[in-house]
Formats: sequence, C-alpha cells, structure tokens
Amino acid sequence: MIEKIDKFDKIKILKGEKVGWHRYTYGNGEEIFFKNLIDKKFFASKCKNCDKLFIPTRIYCEDCFEEINEFVEIKELPYIYSYTFLFKDLEDNDLKEPEIVVFLKWENVEGGLIHRLKETSIDEVEIGIKVEPVFKEKREGNINDILYFRIKK
Repeated sequence: MIEKIDKFDKIKILKGEKVGWHRYTYGNGEEIFFKNLIDKKFFASKCKNCDKLFIPTRIYCEDCFEEINEFVEIKELPYIYSYTFLFKDLEDNDLKEPEIVVFLKWENVEGGLIHRLKETSIDEVEIGIKVEPVFKEKREGNINDILYFRIKK
C-alpha cells in the first residue's frame, strides 16, 4: 500500500555513506546498438509500420507501438542538436578547462546521444555542425567505446 506523506515528521533522513553497486543491462533493444559500436558502426531500429528510425535502438515504436525487429546501419554523421559547457566536476571542483557536452542527432532519426566533444574550443561549437566519433582502440560494446566526438574537418 502506498502511503501519502502529509506531515514532514514521518520523513526519515539518514546521513552517511551507502555502499552499493549496480549493473546496467541493455535489454534486447539497446544491445544491438552497443554491440555494433565494437565495429565502429551506428545502428538504428526501424519501424516497419511508420518507417521511423530510432537511436539508440529499441524493440517497439514509441509512436505506433509496433514491435521492431529490423535494424539498419546509419552511415551519416550526427550533428550537434544542443550543447552545454561544464565548468565544475561532479564534486563541485573547478575544472582546469571547461568540458563540452553535446546532444547529438542524426537526420531523419528519432532520439540521439549525449556525449563529450573534444579537440574543440568553446568558440567553435554551434548547433548543426557535423561531428565524428573517436573510438577506443579496444572496444567492448558500451558507450565508453566512444572516447568523444570531434567536429568533422
């Protein structure tokens, strides 16, 4: 049973450190996307009912709820859809140089990726610029196989 908390005296605050771990599993849809990163390829899922493409891949269409079992390689490069600059790390310490985080999209593809942009100054970042991935030498099939993106020269 869910209890609505209407008085704050029922809320417990525990201070201290909680030690724990978790393992993120991709599931059937995202597995295809991440496994293909090993071969430096980006795959999208394709809905046979409405022809929409999705990155990261998924197993059903978010618009028509059709089951998806077709996956296609996207060979075009993504472009910067949105971006931000980070001046502090996760512990609120000042960074020596700002880090650029971008939301990337592909033409005619739903969804996108959030990742780092490097080899770029703050002044060079613009919405719409095409970028290319820089991959690790030894890839394992996860998002960290992409070290970062850089502006396509």
